[in-house]
Amino acid sequence: MIFGRIGRILSKDCKGFSSIISMRILYITRANLSFSRAHTQNILKTVEVLRKHGDVVEFIAEKNELRLFMAVGKKRTVYDVLYFRDPYLWWVALFARFVLRKKVVFEVHGSHEWRMGAPFWRAALLVSTSAVFITNKLAEYYRYRKPFVVTHTSGVDIDSFNVSSEILNNVRVSSGLSVGVPVLLYAGSFLWYDIHALVEMMPQLKHQAQLVIVGAKAHEEQELLTLAKSLGVSDRVHIVGRVTPALLPPYLLLADILLNPLKISYPSSISSKLYEYLATGKAIISTKGGANDEVIDNGRNGVLLDSTDSAVFARAVDDLLGDLLKVRQLGDTAKLDSQRYTWDARAKSIKTLL
Repeated sequence: MIFGRIGRILSKDCKGFSSIISMRILYITRANLSFSRAHTQNILKTVEVLRKHGDVVEFIAEKNELRLFMAVGKKRTVYDVLYFRDPYLWWVALFARFVLRKKVVFEVHGSHEWRMGAPFWRAALLVSTSAVFITNKLAEYYRYRKPFVVTHTSGVDIDSFNVSSEILNNVRVSSGLSVGVPVLLYAGSFLWYDIHALVEMMPQLKHQAQLVIVGAKAHEEQELLTLAKSLGVSDRVHIVGRVTPALLPPYLLLADILLNPLKISYPSSISSKLYEYLATGKAIISTKGGANDEVIDNGRNGVLLDSTDSAVFARAVDDLLGDLLKVRQLGDTAKLDSQRYTWDARAKSIKTLL
C-alpha cells in the first residue's frame, strides 16, 4: 500500500497549485467516441472537467495511428502536456517526450490481464513522465517510481440522481415490476460479470424479491429468460436492454439492493458502476474483484463477497432483506461516500500531475 499512500500524498501536496496553474493539454485516443460506452465516456468527461477547471485541452480522436502521430507533431506549439490512456500509443508518446520535449501523462487501466498486450502497458509507463492509476493495487503492481496519483476510473454526476417520482413510477411500470416486492438490480455490461449466478440465486432466496437486469444484448436477454424459465422464476426476473448512461439513474433508484457480481480479480479489476451505485443511497452487495474493496468498505457502505457463487449471493441478499435497518444504514453511508467520486474530484486529482 506504500505506493498508494505516496500517490495520495503527492495529490495532497499539489492541490494548492492545481487551482492556480492552467495547462495546455493534448488528449489523444484511437477510440470511437460515444457516451453509450463506458471507456469513451471516461475520455469525454475527463476532457470536459479539465476544461472546466481552466485547462486548455486539445482533443484528437483518430483511428489511424499514423495520422494521429502526424497531428501530435503538427500541433506541437499548442500544448505542453500529452495525455493518453491507450498503451498502444506508447510510441507516439515516446516521440512527444523525447523529440518534442513534452510532458507525458499516461492513464493506466490494465496489467497482465491483457496477456500479449502487457509489454505495451509497461512501455507506455516507461516513456511517461507521470501516471494516473485507477486503483492503488495497480500502482503497487507496477511499482512506478515517477510522480503519480491514484484516482477513480470514472465519475458520477450526483444531480442526475434527483429523479421525480413520476419518472420512477413510469420506469417501474415499463419494467413490469410489482409494487411492494423488494427489487434486486444489476446494471451494466455482461463482460467479466457472472450474470447467470444472479438468476440462479432467485430460487434459493428465502425472502420474496424480484430481480432486474439492465444492459442485456438481444442474445443475452434470451439466454437469461431461458435460464429463468428452467428454474421456475420467470415471473421474478425482468430483463431490460441496453440503456444510455443518461437514462440509467431511474433504474438504479428503483432498487432496494444493487448487485455487482464481478468475477475477475486483476489489480485493475474495479467496477466503475460502483460510483453510481453509491450515489443512489441504496444497499450494495458486490464481489471484491481485484480492487472493489477500495470503494466498498464491507459492512459500512456495502457488503463484500469473495465469490460469485449463487448460494453466496442468496445468503447475502437474505441477510439484508431480513434486516431493513442495516439496508438503510448501508445506503445512507453509500450516499455520503459518493461525493468522493464525482467527475470534478477526478479532475482535481489529475490536475496535480499537470
